[in-house]
Amino acid sequence: MLEDTENKFMLTIKHMLQVNFELTKKFMTDKNAKLDMIYNIKKKKLLKEEELMKKQEKLDQSQSKTNDNRRSRFRCCRRNKVN
Repeated sequence: MLEDTENKFMLTIKHMLQVNFELTKKFMTDKNAKLDMIYNIKKKKLLKEEELMKKQEKLDQSQSKTNDNRRSRFRCCRRNKVN
């Protein structure tokens, strides 16, 4: 009789542990999926920001070259007037 009670108790504990393990496993799987989504979103955001920065740098460089060309033209015309 005592063995039956001990076996029943052990089976109950085993079942509780199995259920708890499955719930923990499900929770961790969901949490990892969410973290993976967040990582991917942040990665895409960083790539977009880098792309925008590169475009801005190119735009700034082209504007700088345009301004330099305008200045050199102005200097050239100015020199011609002085001479």
